[in-house]
Order: sequence, then C-alpha cells, then structure tokens
Amino acid sequence: MNIILLENMRNIGKMGQVATVTPGYARNFLIPFGKALAATAANIAFFEQQRTELESQAKQRLELAQERANKFSGLTLTVTAKSSSEGKLFGSIKTIDILQALNEKGFDVNKNEVRLDKPIREIGEYTYEVQLHPEVILSLSINVESEQAR
Repeated sequence: MNIILLENMRNIGKMGQVATVTPGYARNFLIPFGKALAATAANIAFFEQQRTELESQAKQRLELAQERANKFSGLTLTVTAKSSSEGKLFGSIKTIDILQALNEKGFDVNKNEVRLDKPIREIGEYTYEVQLHPEVILSLSINVESEQAR
C-alpha cells in the first residue's frame, strides 16, 4: 500500500515521501496514529497545502526530544533484583521495570520509547536504546545488581 508520511519514520522514509508498506501496517498503525495518509490524489493535495504547518510541528517535536535527551547525558540506571549466587535473576527485568526505574529518577519516558530487545536475566551491565524521536536515539547504560549485595 502506498502512503504519504506525515513525519520522519525510521526505516521507512522522511516526511512527505511516498512509501510502500504492507496494508496491515498502514491500516493498523500508521494511519490511525496520524503518522501517514493513504497516497490518493486528494491526500497528496491536502499534504501539500499543510506542508509548512506539518514541518513546523515536526521541528517543534524534534527540539522537544533534544531537550529531553540533554537530561539523559551521563545517566547510568541501576536496577536491583533477586538473584542466585551464580548471578542468574529470579525472573527477569523487562521494559516496565526500566520504565519504573526511570520514572523514579524523574525521567518521563513512554513504553514505546525504550528498545529492550530481550529481557535481562543475569546480573551485569547492559546498554539499550531509548528512542525519543526518530532522529533522537540515546544509549542507556543499565547496571543490574543483586538485592543481596546491597
């Protein structure tokens, strides 16, 4: 399905670009969340009329994300969990646990902004991405410690 992107999308394209995506992705995610329009003649004309307004909104979102990113500089997140003597966690640390730890430190982060590819199951140091904007991607250091060590 051909769509017009209303914002920059990682791995798809830039705002205003006509891209081809699967119909389900377009109907179920991009169009309902206001990230794209179906690439019809009427929608292309509508986009061209609204281009300057959409570009200024996108610029504001980028500046806001960059301001939020400045607060993350030098942050190492420490998460404690119950573990065995070999360093294996009883359970795992998931995205929700990282969100809780970030919110406790005063960082306002959404679930879809943390890129945790798999749950953490052992004590150690890990690095994951936080994507505040398609153009603002941070590296977050996570130190997992045992509750018994504290």
